[in-house]
Amino acid sequence: MSDNNEGFGAPGTFAIAIIFLATFIILYFLNYKYLASIWELR
Repeated sequence: MSDNNEGFGAPGTFAIAIIFLATFIILYFLNYKYLASIWELR
């Protein structure tokens, strides 16, 4: 085991995963609102 306090061997991996997840969530909700406005659900 290493003596440093880092939990990951590649520190940038977690940040990339968070950015990807946030982007996916934002695009998902934007598309949901766009389709809801086009379909005019009653």
